[in-house]
Parts: sequence; structure tokens; C-alpha cells
Amino acid sequence: MGLFDKMKQATAATGGNQTVTFTFQALPESLAQMQALPEASLDTPFKTAALTVCALCAYGADKNIGKEMLMLSKCDESLANDRNKLNFSLIGDPALTLAYPDYQVQVDEFAGVNVAEETSVYPQVKAGSKITVKGRILTPEGALAEDFTGTVHPTVLDSKEEVTTLDNRGEGAYTYTERNKTLFSGSDSVRQGRFEFTFPVPLDINYSDEEGLLSLYALDAVHSHEAGGAFDRFLVGGTDDGVSLTDTLGPKITVYLNTPDFSSGGQTNTTPLFVAELEDADGINTVGNGIGHDLSLSIDGSAVSTYNLNDYYTPVAGDYTRGTVHFSVPELTEGRHTLAFRAWDLLNNSSTKTLEFEVVRGLRPGLFSITCTQSPARESTTFILSHNRPGSTLAVRMSVYDFAGREMWTHLEKGVSEGQTYYVEWDLCSNSGQRLAPGIYLYRASIVSDGSRESTKSQKIIILSQ
Repeated sequence: MGLFDKMKQATAATGGNQTVTFTFQALPESLAQMQALPEASLDTPFKTAALTVCALCAYGADKNIGKEMLMLSKCDESLANDRNKLNFSLIGDPALTLAYPDYQVQVDEFAGVNVAEETSVYPQVKAGSKITVKGRILTPEGALAEDFTGTVHPTVLDSKEEVTTLDNRGEGAYTYTERNKTLFSGSDSVRQGRFEFTFPVPLDINYSDEEGLLSLYALDAVHSHEAGGAFDRFLVGGTDDGVSLTDTLGPKITVYLNTPDFSSGGQTNTTPLFVAELEDADGINTVGNGIGHDLSLSIDGSAVSTYNLNDYYTPVAGDYTRGTVHFSVPELTEGRHTLAFRAWDLLNNSSTKTLEFEVVRGLRPGLFSITCTQSPARESTTFILSHNRPGSTLAVRMSVYDFAGREMWTHLEKGVSEGQTYYVEWDLCSNSGQRLAPGIYLYRASIVSDGSRESTKSQKIIILSQ
């Protein structure tokens, strides 16, 4: 009996919850090898399911393995009413190939140890230490990708921990292992296929002297190349001898709402953008491994209005000592409020910054300036509006007039800009779709937010003949 016939039987044969441990001497690498597997290698439905997952990884060039296995496991009429067959469809859409990066990320040096080849020497990642990693990007053929220039995004995870389920259904608790702690997440540059970055290790680690995991993703946006890889030949545990015991100062913090010129006691809209700029020589703690060691924002001291901002932190590329937090505050009531922002460094020192402000509904937005990307313009242009409502919904109106005051083009839209700039494109045509004649025109921008009065500005634009 072949694999697919066995899969049909396997879905109908199992029932209840079971835990089975199994091993394989070798994994198939082609569809033909999968079909030729003897019945003895598929003596339980769990082995069948495990091989299905392995097939989805498509070791060889035959990337139809997973598609055909999943298709055939569901097409037998005798299984039409058997819910167990869903075990084979929850993995993913069998019509899609998994989006693996074509390029590979390889680590060559970790904490001063050459790890390009298999070695029995495992570097030690100690609390309070600084670890430098060097590596390169490889093409699908395994050669150095010298044309790969972009960014690499490393994520360092602590050693595995045992987790036990709550047994809510009374069917017996289940224990499994998982990497719960993220030690570092950042980004750095890749130049000509090579990269190097340094990351700090927080004090809140497992101290288990077991293997950690470094996950790497790289992107070359110019050539649309992606690369992925992982490295786990290092141990996490111990404390670095160079840890400073005299540093008791937390991170330097600068906070404001919407724009850097906002001062404490000022007025703002009902949904302001909170921004915090952080700096600390030991690094910013954004992993939240220690109890309470999170980036937190509290409005008026209310537990309901206290937010964990770890996921909103963006480090400066290539610099673990600095970063920013951007968070769109949920709608606030009118009146005076106080916010408190707390941050920790990796040595578990904290700092707190407070800010008083007044919320005014319908507060008129500030429109600082308007420009366009092309003037003189021949084919098209993009209007750029600089404002003080990042993260808030704006009603935008753009109009173009000739010097006789006649309206030639008008455009209305609503949108949200992540930063303090809003973009509107124009093809140099009138409302009727006709190309405007060469000459000098006046364009006018108007923005409204939260039912406020409008803010407007005007500028000139020169249009050339095609």
C-alpha cells in the first residue's frame, strides 16, 4: 500500500487526543519517493501527518509534493463526513507554494568565534554582554551575493522553556517546549552581500546554559531579493564580567504629542500621536522578559488607559542605543490630562517622563507648508502637505486655478498619514480630463480634522507643454 492510500485510511482511523513520539530514518525528497514509502513507515496517522508537513517543505525541486498530498487526502468520498480530514487542511492552502526566500543568510562569526563550519565550540551569550555577529548573503547556488545591498533584521531568542497547558477541558494537561523570551530585535545594513551587527544581552535571561536561536531575515528592495536563515549553535547563560554595577540611571527620554515643538500644557486633538525618543548606552529594554520591565504609557494614572508599547518601538538601524516609539492614542475626552511614560534599559534601570496637555475637540490642524515634486511640470506632479496631525484622519481638498480665478481641477479625499506629510498626485488634467494648457497656475490645499475649521495654503505651479 502506498502513501496516499494510507493517508485516506489514517484520517478515518484516529479518534480522541493522543500523544505519540516517532522517528524517521530518512525523509523523502521527491514525490516518487513519497509514493513508494512502505506501509510500515506510516503505521500511525501521526506519522502520516508529520510526513505531510515535511512534504510541504519540498526539499527537492518537486514542489508539487505538498499540493498533491493534501488534495488526495481530501478527495475520497468515504471521508466526506469525517472531521479528522481537516487535520490535513489546516496546514495551509494546498494550491500555494510556501514563500521561502530564495537567498540564504549565513552566519560566519558569532561572539568572536568562527562558526562558518560545524564546530564543537559553542559561544556563550551572557547577561550584560555585547555580542557581535558577522555573516553574508548567499545566492540560491550558494555563492556570495555581491549585488545584495539592503537591510538585515535579526531576532535573538532565549533557550527553550517548558510550557504546560491549563487543561481547561479536563482531558489532561499537555507539556511542550517554546522560546518565550526575545532577547533582541533590530536591523542593520547589508553591503555587497555582507553584514555585521552588535546586540546587547539583557539581564532578564533564562540562565539555562542551553541553546538559543538567532533568526535572520534580509531584504534587498532594489532587486526584490529576500534571504532567510537561522543559527542556534550558541548557549545562553551566565553574567558577563564587564557588567556595570554602578550604572543606576535609566534611559534619556523625550516625549511629545504630534510634533516635536509641543510643550507641556499645550492643546491637542482627541486622537494625538504620542512620540517618545529614547537613548541609553546599555540599550533599551523592549522585550518585557522581567515583570513590569515594559515600555508603558499611562493616561491619568488609569489602569484602563495604560498601554504596553514594546511593539511600537523602532530602533535606529545599526544602533541599539537609540530608538523611537510612535503610538496613536485612542480617543480622549475633552479637558486636561496627564500622561506618564516609563522606559527601562537592559540593566533594569528605569526612567519616567510626564506630560500635561489639554484635549480640544475640533482643534484646527496646522498646515505648515505645501510643495510639489515637479514645477515646472510636464507629465505629472505630487503635492506634499506638511501638517501636525500624524496618525489622524484628514479630509483633504486640492484645487488648481488659473490666474483669472477659474477652478480648473478639484480633488477631495480622506486619509491618514503615518508621519507629518500627506501626498496627493495630479496628472495635470482638468476636471473634465483635458490636459491643461502651458502656463502658470495657482494650487490651493485645505485640510480638516475631527470636524475642525479648515487650514489652507496656496502656491504657484508652472505647467509645460508635452
